[in-house]
Amino acid sequence: MGESIVYHFDRISPYSHSDICSQRNVEDGISLLEDCTRIINDLQLYSINETLDDLSNASLKYLIIPALLGSFTLKLTSHKRTDILQTARVYFKDYLKRLKSYEITDLELEGSDDSSHEDDDEVRKKRDDITSKASKISLEEAAKNRNEKIRRYKQQKEIDEKLENFEKLIESKSSSDIDDEIIREFYLSLIQKWIYIAVDELNAIDSESKILAQMKDFGSKPPQNPVKSRKTPLKTFIIARNETQKRVFGLGYPGVPTMTVDEFINKKVEEGSLSVTSA
Repeated sequence: MGESIVYHFDRISPYSHSDICSQRNVEDGISLLEDCTRIINDLQLYSINETLDDLSNASLKYLIIPALLGSFTLKLTSHKRTDILQTARVYFKDYLKRLKSYEITDLELEGSDDSSHEDDDEVRKKRDDITSKASKISLEEAAKNRNEKIRRYKQQKEIDEKLENFEKLIESKSSSDIDDEIIREFYLSLIQKWIYIAVDELNAIDSESKILAQMKDFGSKPPQNPVKSRKTPLKTFIIARNETQKRVFGLGYPGVPTMTVDEFINKKVEEGSLSVTSA
């Protein structure tokens, strides 16, 4: 399944996001990741009492699934843009919060987990507060922010080089010859790379959300891609870490799926992606 996801992710890049072929790969990639999330929840792969040392290499690699879902979701063009941004935000924040719980990162996330329930006045007030604070940023703070961006850029380059070296090493050896510690370091480096991607995407999402909100205030409509048929509403598929989260919409996020195997099979039959023949 992992190779299939990477295949769809790589095939998206050469195309415009509105390209039919690209959108088909985006939707296929999302479907694969959602199926993978369901399987992980059924297997109870993660526990709320675990630490990083408790995770096997096999479990470690699946931690990036929420980040991949966020990235794929941002490439969708067949839904309302504000819904796409909100759904992607949920995935990226879930990714960073999960990593923080395993002490892989110490990033502090600002804002609520679900801003979709705020009314327009609250959103506008927050936006005005942010604008007011931004106008008061000193030259010293601006320089500090710039230095931080440079530092992060250098770290990202180092991680990319490390991952490239890992990939060359893995390709040059058979799987049985690769030390488990090397594999683990590879997965941790990949997770770190997606931390930087998630932070950058969250900043971009916040900026675009503000622009869309301002356009709404001015009575303008954001450019919409032509859609032939109305798609079903976007839902978030979050990896549950305990049974309670499977029964209740845990972690503060809306739309966490709770689906039995029979319900899942019936859904696939209705969608036409699975055929059932009688004996």
